[in-house]
Amino acid sequence: MREESARAAAAGDRRVHRTRAALFAAAVRLVSEHGTTSISVTELADAAGVSRQVVYLHFGDRESLFAAAAMDLAERELYPLFAELDQGSLRMRILSAAQHLSRYHRFFRALVTGPCAFAVRAAAVRSFEALHGRATVPVFDETGPPDAAVTATFLVGGAMAVIDDWLLADAHEPDPQILTDRLLAVIAYLGHRPPATFGSGLESDIR
Repeated sequence: MREESARAAAAGDRRVHRTRAALFAAAVRLVSEHGTTSISVTELADAAGVSRQVVYLHFGDRESLFAAAAMDLAERELYPLFAELDQGSLRMRILSAAQHLSRYHRFFRALVTGPCAFAVRAAAVRSFEALHGRATVPVFDETGPPDAAVTATFLVGGAMAVIDDWLLADAHEPDPQILTDRLLAVIAYLGHRPPATFGSGLESDIR
């Protein structure tokens, strides 16, 4: 009986994972194609091959689905890059993040200008805290901030404001290097560190 229950639970987990993955993919594709979050729950459900009730069961509302889709995209495609980069190269980490945002600029641009913007920010703070807990992201001195939660809110909120301006300044695909330079300049000022300490610009190695 225990083995059967375990198998049933595992099968249920796989179904939940597939359902959420299908909804995330549908959200990213439809928002990117239309350039707006004004997409009905019915459209999202149909694109994912599920019912409207499933969307509400898993996420409660459309805005929460969009926020979760954005964090899933970052955690699957962006965060793994951080682990592969040299621990001392903050420039490379930020450039990788900027390239990710540029690649999906239509999706992210729609999120930051839509009604789900607050939900996206809140999800980004939680996601950053989890990432920082697994592998420290160097910004300040080695001593670290006294309150990690407050610092994460400050860093992510400020960074997202800079990202918003960058995303909205150009109707075409934004330049990752511009965002990288802007964020590094802010970090250098806050940390009282010269930009050169973040590593040399190795853009040619990334292209």
